[in-house]
Amino acid sequence: MKMSGLFSRKGTQNIVELMRCNMALNKKLVADPKWCKGCGIRVALCPKDVLAITKEKVVISNPDNCIKCGLCELRCPDYAIWLEEVE
Repeated sequence: MKMSGLFSRKGTQNIVELMRCNMALNKKLVADPKWCKGCGIRVALCPKDVLAITKEKVVISNPDNCIKCGLCELRCPDYAIWLEEVE
């Protein structure tokens, strides 16, 4: 039996992505250089080149490009970057 539409695996992925985007709308990217060890993992993973390493620390160099996908937050081994709720 073939699944289609919203009940397929692809449809479920689309729904999850829409939910993630809607939840991220009221968030902003925050970086704490004190916690950063300068590994560059987050910088390499960012699909929109939002992050950079300056003086061996992560900085948010292009905040307007951020799509709030959360890859940097998920992969930061130092917990030095995260998406924070905006009031």
